[in-house]
Amino acid sequence: GDIEQTVNAGDSIKPIVFKYENAKNAKGSGFPEGTLEIVRDTKAKTFTIQGAVSEKASGEYNLKIIAEGYDNDDMATVKITVLQPDVDLKIVENESQEVTAGDKIKNIVVEYKNAQEVNVGHLIPTLKYDKVTGEDKLIISGYIPEDYEDMTITPVINAKGSNNSTDAVSATIKVKHKSAVTAIKLTSDNAEQIVTAGGAITPNL
Repeated sequence: GDIEQTVNAGDSIKPIVFKYENAKNAKGSGFPEGTLEIVRDTKAKTFTIQGAVSEKASGEYNLKIIAEGYDNDDMATVKITVLQPDVDLKIVENESQEVTAGDKIKNIVVEYKNAQEVNVGHLIPTLKYDKVTGEDKLIISGYIPEDYEDMTITPVINAKGSNNSTDAVSATIKVKHKSAVTAIKLTSDNAEQIVTAGGAITPNL
């Protein structure tokens, strides 16, 4: 295997094999989080570093492998660089919708991966977002005030990954004004009246 190699967080490394002579045992240090281990094959007289790095691992790791002998020890070094994948955002429900003023919106569901920070902007006061506990997901919910006229609201979801990658998606909420019928109603009982020329009528209140 390569003495220097690069691997994505959560993936397995290419096995790294060392031939040995007169070694009793081998031990290692500097390993990243994960399931990396040193496996000895006494017939082939090899030590093999194998396994996977944790999804949380990130950066450069300098591994030291010490072969313990009867009269002396010997050491080899291995450099493993672990990369965190880029952040990824996706709206999975109600990316676009139309709603009448005064009504609730359909919940906007956003899923994300490899995100260290997630926030939502361009929300009106009656809309909010909540992160779902235990899941890489958030939900935008709420209602549109009755007095809103025709307009478009565009919530923007931003995310940043641990490797400083960024991603952004936006939803569209088209607001329609609440329909209202214009009407006039007579409330007084003097809709019909007789008035002398030059005189004032009685107001219709």
